Amino acid sequence: MENLWITNGDELVEWVADLGAADPHRLMEWLHRVLTAGERHEVYSVREAPLAGLHSGSLLPLLRQRFEQEGVLDLGHFASSGMRLIDGRTLRVAARMAYVDARGEVVEDEVENLGSLLRALRPADVPISAGLMVDCPPLDVSGPLIDFRHPERSIWRGTAGRVRVRFSLRTDIWFPLVIGFLADTTDVTPVHDNRPQASRHTPRLNAFLAEVRAATLDLGGSWDLDEEIRYTRRDLVSAAGVVLLE
Repeated sequence: MENLWITNGDELVEWVADLGAADPHRLMEWLHRVLTAGERHEVYSVREAPLAGLHSGSLLPLLRQRFEQEGVLDLGHFASSGMRLIDGRTLRVAARMAYVDARGEVVEDEVENLGSLLRALRPADVPISAGLMVDCPPLDVSGPLIDFRHPERSIWRGTAGRVRVRFSLRTDIWFPLVIGFLADTTDVTPVHDNRPQASRHTPRLNAFLAEVRAATLDLGGSWDLDEEIRYTRRDLVSAAGVVLLE
């Protein structure tokens, strides 16, 4: 059994929560539901977020305090720095992931950087395949920073005034089948079985996405899979999440 999954610099699949023109306090509660669900399902736990000023402790109280005191709501801008250094620090987001260890056994552990993990697991491939092992959190979340008192200071991803939050994967470790770019033989279609790993962590990702979708619909928003971003077979992803094959 091998680690044939990769990490990528671009999104492989992306789900979009369009929150419309909801009341600011309801948006704050939506954010609360999302971040607490991410921690509960162990797929999105923010440990450090330099853009939000978080170096230790919990992110949610910090974001709520800024919203209440300054009227600024961070719906994912805190993660827009990705893995690049900000004043000597980087975004750290943890998830409990399954992977194949040096003994060839599937194990689970908390992981913050899947690219770093893959380089450690497959060091012989680094010289020629470093582009398939880029630094990457298990799950990306991105959205606007909205300043309700000084709207001109808001930071939008995409159309200004349109509140959209994106949930993206830049790794195929969540998929039941992978192309296997690191395998001895590969093809353009996913044929390598990744279910021993995906069956452990992907149900938790799907449960998280289900909660985010429910929170979005409760707000009167909409939830969709971005059909323009689709790295894998059409039957392996849907608006509900990643489809685990029997």
